[in-house]
Amino acid sequence: MTAHTIVTIQPKCGAPTALRYNWQTGLMDCCSDCGVCCCGMFCFPCLACQVAGDMNECCLCGTSVAMRTLYRTRYNIPGSICSDFCITLWCPVCSVCQMKRDINRRREQGIFCSLSKTPTSETPAASFSHGFSFQTANCLDGPNAVLAMDPQNVVVVQPQFAVVQQPGQWQTGLMDCCSDCGVCLCGSFCYFCLGCQVAGDMNECYLCGDSVAMRTLYRTRYNIPGSILSDFFSIWCCPVCSLCQLKRDINRRKEQGIFW
Repeated sequence: MTAHTIVTIQPKCGAPTALRYNWQTGLMDCCSDCGVCCCGMFCFPCLACQVAGDMNECCLCGTSVAMRTLYRTRYNIPGSICSDFCITLWCPVCSVCQMKRDINRRREQGIFCSLSKTPTSETPAASFSHGFSFQTANCLDGPNAVLAMDPQNVVVVQPQFAVVQQPGQWQTGLMDCCSDCGVCLCGSFCYFCLGCQVAGDMNECYLCGDSVAMRTLYRTRYNIPGSILSDFFSIWCCPVCSLCQLKRDINRRKEQGIFW
């Protein structure tokens, strides 16, 4: 008999749409993991260091607003920098405990990524663009082979759990002020106006435009290398240069049609 090849799904071109996810546990769900809760109550700095270590960040950043913003952005959890600030301010123990529980749950489910390793599929299959892979199977294989009348090769398209995003980079350097004099002048003479513009572009509260969390959010969204500590020093050493770099980057990405 003639062998037939059946393609069940054809992948579409274009990047897949990011899905919205939720926290694995609520902010006040302390009883869902008493060990984490007790660690947070009696040895809060230790728990914060554990969270920072899990996220490959400096242990001093475990309790920061930027850490919570980084975690939310990485797993596309709804929220804002303003909400992260309020939660961290009102109940830092609850905030860190929630992150640690979330990390533990995601590890158990095999969906935690600290960016130290590239996620891979356990199933051997030929790679394909945008996170898809092809796997070929024969209908005559398996315990029900007697039911197959014709030898057929079935091509199944299996989307991977997550799309591996290539490392990005800043469109301009930190000190490239001359590349956009308008942004540079706005940052020098009307710094808060520029901060409001950046916050508006990122759909955040205008008070958060020049924060460490904003720079961390932007880096994480576009997969730009760095750390919370480097973000802090960039803003601490030269807040105007840091904010101007953000605004220039946003403008360049808008011109290229890759800003979202």
